[in-house]
Amino acid sequence: MKSIILSCVAFCLSVSLVGAHGTVGTFTANGKTYIGPQPRSNSNLNSPVREIDTLNPITDANSGSMACGPGAKSSAKAVADVTAGSSVSFTWTAGTSQKWPHRWGPIMLYAYQCPGDAKDCAPPSGAEWFLIDAAGFDDNANEVPAGGDPARSGWVQDRFRANMSVPARIPKSMPNGSFLLRHEIIALHVAMDRGAEFYVSCTQVNVSGGSSKTAKDQGAELVKFPGAYNPSEKGLRVNVFDNGLNKNNYVMPGPKVFLGTGNTDTEPASSSSTAGNDTPTSTKSSTNKPTGTKSGSTSSPTTTRPSRCKAKRHVVRSGVESRVVHMRSRARRNMIDSVHS
Repeated sequence: MKSIILSCVAFCLSVSLVGAHGTVGTFTANGKTYIGPQPRSNSNLNSPVREIDTLNPITDANSGSMACGPGAKSSAKAVADVTAGSSVSFTWTAGTSQKWPHRWGPIMLYAYQCPGDAKDCAPPSGAEWFLIDAAGFDDNANEVPAGGDPARSGWVQDRFRANMSVPARIPKSMPNGSFLLRHEIIALHVAMDRGAEFYVSCTQVNVSGGSSKTAKDQGAELVKFPGAYNPSEKGLRVNVFDNGLNKNNYVMPGPKVFLGTGNTDTEPASSSSTAGNDTPTSTKSSTNKPTGTKSGSTSSPTTTRPSRCKAKRHVVRSGVESRVVHMRSRARRNMIDSVHS
């Protein structure tokens, strides 16, 4: 019995690591959806999403690729119009028609104000960005929400696995003008073994209906890429397989979320959408050290019969628990080595 359970744990972990890479699938703003280019496709898509050259993650928080992704092109064909106070949304895929494979870790949206046209925007070394939205948990649970779907992890990121879009709010007092929106998934499935994985993409937009004041004049906390993260900070060096981890104790990495002087919202609200029906989910506080929180969610992915592997892994307790945890960690490391070799 023990050998069957331990084999099942190893198999489930191996499945979670297969196809562990991805990029932006679609970007939606002001009711218009754009397709994201695949790496090295040299596509002529009428898209504001800048092409990168690999699906592989950035594994060094101090990499020069942290600004707009690995090998990011200096321009895209289109510039998307965005209204301050509205929401934009993203989907992520693991290549053409492949589902995003990861479940654990936050989603961040940063902005860099361009001095000219967004198509010509090339953030210099030391460019200053500010965080406008962040999403962590949308259920107060990790791995299996109480009474919930065993296929769900409790993280907003998990919605990408169900081919759902995840919206992010553009602050009402966002400065008007040209911007690069830096969308980022921080995958934490190997955080304790190898460190966090960063998936980064930049999108060209023009913001209207906002403020004439700069973000700095409105008190935004400005950061640089690389440099915004400490690889050892709590939000990046965390064991996401600890069932005690939840929205109340997970510490979001990075700076405070920018709200702006003209924003009446108390905090930003990232939300998930299946067909344009936005539902507020995880947020990042701008007053205290932020944690992954929930402002109310009614939507969750529909799944079929739960995996027997997953079910068994969560009912195993008492005398064999410590051995299962030990073997799971060893199996995870073995599979990580095979995937990244």
